[in-house]
Amino acid sequence: MNDVADPCLRNPPQRALVRVETYTGKLAGLASWSLLRLSAGPEGHSQCSSSISNLANALQMRFEQRGDGKDLDEAIGHHQSALQLTPEGHPQHSSSLDNLASALRIRFELRGDEKDLDEAIEHHQSALQLTPEGHPQRSSSLNNIANALRIRFEQQGDGKDLDEAIKHYQSALQLRPKGHPQRSSSLNSLASALRIQFEQHGGSKALDEAIEHYQNALQLRPEGHPEHCSSLNDLASALQIQFLQHGDEKDLHKALQLSYAAVEKSLTAPSNFIAQWNLAELHLILWRTQHVEKYLQDAMCYYKKAAEFAHTNLFQVLSQHHTQKYFPPDLAVNAASCALHQADIYHAVELLEQGRALHWTQIAHFRTSLEHL
Repeated sequence: MNDVADPCLRNPPQRALVRVETYTGKLAGLASWSLLRLSAGPEGHSQCSSSISNLANALQMRFEQRGDGKDLDEAIGHHQSALQLTPEGHPQHSSSLDNLASALRIRFELRGDEKDLDEAIEHHQSALQLTPEGHPQRSSSLNNIANALRIRFEQQGDGKDLDEAIKHYQSALQLRPKGHPQRSSSLNSLASALRIQFEQHGGSKALDEAIEHYQNALQLRPEGHPEHCSSLNDLASALQIQFLQHGDEKDLHKALQLSYAAVEKSLTAPSNFIAQWNLAELHLILWRTQHVEKYLQDAMCYYKKAAEFAHTNLFQVLSQHHTQKYFPPDLAVNAASCALHQADIYHAVELLEQGRALHWTQIAHFRTSLEHL
């Protein structure tokens, strides 16, 4: 091992056997595993902390590909070790804080332990304090803490978390002008937080601003962009809310147009599921406002497609937090209601049974393993 420059691989007394990901081509084509001996190296050595951080990132990437929670636990352990080797004053201290916080937030989304989320927010806040105005990573730190605060609001309902998240999203957006690669993401995140604020407190200003940001984000995510269908769904949902507030049919028809496009262009969860759900809700609105029987039939059809898609695809790809966020609890009830309005009792019962099966599938998918109790 004399040709290895990293001191973490040269210190025999503290060597520990670890697995390091090796792969060729795209990350989706994960390939063979290699076994390397990694030592703790001289305490505080920058190369050692970088090696440990790289290992943590590799394990986290494998978790994202394969979903094995043990990889995520191991990644968090290595992120904690890297943080210990980059104490306050170290140039990598803020990035180590953010890396650990992000991994903890992912584990919260996987298992729902609020201690992970609270610790993630604490680390994100510490990282933000170390990235003052003018720091190249400030927009990322602002966005990270905003994401975590919004998630905690969704879990605990403290309006202060949402207000603070919006403030940080706005600051991050200001640091990401036209041409910045993350501008569309900032626009979309701010729009979503403002829409939530409208749903909590009302007031057309927040909704108008959310729609404007969604529209700008969609312009930056043309067809072919990986987030194109997600942006179509987000804008459609916001326009549906605006129609219910003001009754302008232009909003309703635009929402339909966007949702049809999302269904056509997306075959993956959760974008396809959300588009089917949006279309069901929109056709139900059409039936209630125009009393055309076909709209009720179409609504039931889209509800059934959404339920079928959820049963076969949704729970396999979403974490616990995201399934709770995206999966509407009244899907089966609304679908059965459509069937009852058509005097179709058989299908109403069938849809309610399907909803119950989805409910139990969700519970089984998110049961906690004994080792984490």
